[in-house]
Amino acid sequence: MTSLSFPSNPTNGQQYTDLNGKVWTFDGVKWNISTTQSSRQFTGVKVSLASDLQLVTNETAVSFDTEEFDVGNFFNVSTPTQIVIPRTGYYRVNLVVQTGTEGDGTSYVVRLDRSGVDLFSSELAANQSGKYDNNLLLNYGEILTLYASENNSVGSLVAGTILEIQLIGYTFGGAITPGFEFSGVNAILLSGDVSTTSTPAAITWASGDINYNINANAAGNVYWSNLNPTRFTISTTGYYKLQANVLTGTDGSDDSYVIDLRKNGGTTVESGSLGPLDTLELDETYYFTSTDYLELYVSNTDSVGSISSTDTTFTVTRLGV
Repeated sequence: MTSLSFPSNPTNGQQYTDLNGKVWTFDGVKWNISTTQSSRQFTGVKVSLASDLQLVTNETAVSFDTEEFDVGNFFNVSTPTQIVIPRTGYYRVNLVVQTGTEGDGTSYVVRLDRSGVDLFSSELAANQSGKYDNNLLLNYGEILTLYASENNSVGSLVAGTILEIQLIGYTFGGAITPGFEFSGVNAILLSGDVSTTSTPAAITWASGDINYNINANAAGNVYWSNLNPTRFTISTTGYYKLQANVLTGTDGSDDSYVIDLRKNGGTTVESGSLGPLDTLELDETYYFTSTDYLELYVSNTDSVGSISSTDTTFTVTRLGV
């Protein structure tokens, strides 16, 4: 048997080839046998509507008629309204709905249900799209169902409406292959609306706002802590996907709201100006170094207004080092 002689004081991402030709990678805590991307089996499902679906006034579960792919047995044609989670893990849930040309005002209502709990609901007008895109810890056997209705019984969901669910990582220690454990944080502003003034201020997140907070292979460090409740701190240098949704309140004038995503308290990563009842959406990939921290700053040049609770979210997902 050939003994292993790992380098001393390794850095995160450093590789070592043993005498048998096996490549090992240090993940910041321990050495793992390196695996190629192709060895990670894809797990996910995508279903859609091939034709328009007529809606009525009563809420109805949407039956998807097209299975574009299903790796992992999420979908069964005998129960076309249900997506069933085959294994506990972190999943990206991506829903895109498109309403038809009939109807008025906000006569459409769509709702994505997770085993009896609302993940997403929205009132839409005719010829309008609605979208939900978030990372969630879903448990084995949970069921996702899309419901829809139209107040006048004349509208429809049009062909091309999709629901896609993709496994993005297992809980720590639950990966089949090394390096496929999920690392990320998701915050939903449940603690109440945030008032805005002309002075930019970082949103303070409460512990009850944190949906999940797991930093795999980082010696137990987490992204959010109540010691620095405005911050999401990076502990492992690498590539990260940032997703944010911010909904403004009813007060203020056009472009009076300013939303800044800042790094280390001063560097602006992204910025946007919004009016009342307006939404900012962020979905980008960035490279961050260890100890970088991120904050969402909000302000209103009219010194009025607020950021809406429950509709404001922030997500950090580590993609790789």
